[in-house]
Amino acid sequence: GYDNEKEDIDMRLGIMEDALREAREVACDGPETLKVFVAPEFYWRGGSGAYDAKAFLNDEEGFNPIEYIADRLVERVAGEEWNGW
Repeated sequence: GYDNEKEDIDMRLGIMEDALREAREVACDGPETLKVFVAPEFYWRGGSGAYDAKAFLNDEEGFNPIEYIADRLVERVAGEEWNGW
């Protein structure tokens, strides 16, 4: 991973987006099938380990890696093609 948290997260988001797209392509398309995407537990760790969550936990200003990841993931699965996931 990268030492810069935002660069590391953006790189991991790209990999995650590719994996999500591939999963959608091979999943059963029917509405009766529950589709669940699971990522490895330690996927969201940078070059120096866990991301710094101080801004999130202390409601501080500055880069908030948890909020940044959550917002970007929501953006990537907001389309109709993700209904049922």
